[in-house]
Amino acid sequence: MWKSPGHWFQRSVPTTRQAAWGRKWSSADLRKWNLEGVSRHYVDALEAGVLRPGDHWLDLGCGLGHSAAWLAEKGLHVLGVDFAQTAIDQACALHSTSLRLEFRMLDVTARCDQLGQFDAILDRGCLHGISERAGYYRNLDLWLKPGGVFLLQHHLRRYSQSRLRQEVLRNSFARCALMTEKPIEMLESLTEKGIPGVFLVVRKDALK
Repeated sequence: MWKSPGHWFQRSVPTTRQAAWGRKWSSADLRKWNLEGVSRHYVDALEAGVLRPGDHWLDLGCGLGHSAAWLAEKGLHVLGVDFAQTAIDQACALHSTSLRLEFRMLDVTARCDQLGQFDAILDRGCLHGISERAGYYRNLDLWLKPGGVFLLQHHLRRYSQSRLRQEVLRNSFARCALMTEKPIEMLESLTEKGIPGVFLVVRKDALK
């Protein structure tokens, strides 16, 4: 179970970048890119036993919380975090009934040792919006339990599939195994122009 926010989690004055994301989540254009349903790849992972009821999950860049809420309905305990307080406020308003679901504002690139550890971490389009990634990878290693899994959906607009795979495997964990790698459509069911991406599932191995 993740740790209670307690005294360390407070709503702070937004940075310029946070304010920009807040405006984006408040924009009328939100419907063009917001992914309202659960990712079909999470559905597949649940059916394959990669996701297990009772596990504790961390959803990075959760947005309006649709995937996090679906996972909670399936019996998982989920903490959704996002850089934009506007998104978190909307997620809380939309999904306020589940006892297994929590939302918090968090910069996933900033050092945060008090969040606890999770059985799995999912990222449906968070990393691909981050340019300085060292803090993200450090937190990923800190927050994921040994033996846990990292599920990543990342666009291929500026990356080749092999380059992204090499970056993740090199920077995420000292020991890990690639479980799944497949090309995907980032926008899934939306009618906007397709954006190619890749879906990776990486297992963090315990050091021996």
